[in-house]
Amino acid sequence: MVNEKHSKRLSFFEITPESSQRIKELYPTIVEHVDGILDGFYNKVTKVPETMKILGDVSRVPTLKNAQKSHWEKLFSGMYDSS
Repeated sequence: MVNEKHSKRLSFFEITPESSQRIKELYPTIVEHVDGILDGFYNKVTKVPETMKILGDVSRVPTLKNAQKSHWEKLFSGMYDSS
C-alpha cells in the first residue's frame, strides 16, 4: 500500500512504474560491475585527507562497501515501497 507521503517521494524522484521496471532491468549489468566501481571509489576516497576525515579509519571501508552494495541492491530492485 502506498501512502500520500510515499507517493510524493516517488513523484519527486520521477519514479513511475515504467521507470521502476527499467531500473530493475539495469541491475544485472550494475551488479556485474559493482565491486569494481566500489573499489575504484574507495581507492580514490582513501587518498584524500578531507574525505578520510569523514571516513575516520580505512578499516571501515569493507563495511562501507557492503552497506553501499546493499543500498544499490535495494535501489535497483525496482521495489519502491515504504521500507
